[in-house]
Amino acid sequence: MQDGQLTCLERLAGRAIAAPGLWSPNLRYCAGPRDRSGDHKKARRNLVVAGFVCSVASMLPIILLHNLTWAAVFLSLAFFFSEFTIGPMWAIPMDIAPRFSNSASGLMNTGSALAAIVSPLVFGYVIDKTGDCTLPFLGSIGLLLIGAMLAFWMKPDEELPGAALTVTLAAKEAKL
Repeated sequence: MQDGQLTCLERLAGRAIAAPGLWSPNLRYCAGPRDRSGDHKKARRNLVVAGFVCSVASMLPIILLHNLTWAAVFLSLAFFFSEFTIGPMWAIPMDIAPRFSNSASGLMNTGSALAAIVSPLVFGYVIDKTGDCTLPFLGSIGLLLIGAMLAFWMKPDEELPGAALTVTLAAKEAKL
């Protein structure tokens, strides 16, 4: 495959990844902040689990296939599906600690930036030490599966006790 074709493929994949962001305002009117069952926890969890599981399914062919074109296609699909988890993850701090959601969002942003810095270094280190290019992908698949399992313990409908106490104290001070 020539460089021009790969660049075209990357641009198309980037547009496909951005598409859910364009569709999300329309999806909001279909399902609202909760899914049709009315369960807040289920609405957040199901999107996270579906995104992680579909991302894992998209990464498995990377281990089996050794073609650069197909690797780019399946990595793009994996990234596309992992982007589905972004909305619920950013919404959860507003659910559990609305007064401190800016601090929680800042911590989330810092964590994702650190992961973006560290993960290429870890990939390179693992490949250098083991000589196996599939091992880092297996680690990523494992982390995605762990994330899908941990999503069942998310509690977006329960406000943090300390956050509720602080809001109550602030309300009492405002009345005085």
